[in-house]
Amino acid sequence: MREVSVYEAKANLSKYINAIIDRTEDETVITKNGKPIAKIVPYSSKSVRFGLGKGVIADLDDLDSFNNINVESDFMGVGELL
Repeated sequence: MREVSVYEAKANLSKYINAIIDRTEDETVITKNGKPIAKIVPYSSKSVRFGLGKGVIADLDDLDSFNNINVESDFMGVGELL
């Protein structure tokens, strides 16, 4: 990890970006008055997968049946679970 001031980052931004691209640095922290304010890190394009809970969460027939749940009794421990 490298720490640089805002002034230094402004003057040498392409140098710090190339260090991230070339993997010679894993991150660069930009500081102002000695305090960290920003970080240059490699971009991650990991996607979020939907549907991982399929079969784990109870299926509802429709949204209206979900809206008819008695919330008060659920909090009090009375009533049926989905």
